[in-house]
Amino acid sequence: ILILSTTWDPVCPLISAKKAQNSFEGARLVEQISYGHCTLSMPSLCTVGHLRRYFVEGILPEPRAT
Repeated sequence: ILILSTTWDPVCPLISAKKAQNSFEGARLVEQISYGHCTLSMPSLCTVGHLRRYFVEGILPEPRAT
């Protein structure tokens, strides 16, 4: 499972995203260094790249991806 989160999300803090990652074996977390709720709040080509590889090719990013 791929989990996306911003560093400073006021609704779902990064610590909660990390807890979700730890709940699923093999899950990966992409931390988008930005503000706002959801990664869509501040578009990022890096985040879109990780998301595209996951949905199109089934490839999860390396641990601690940003």
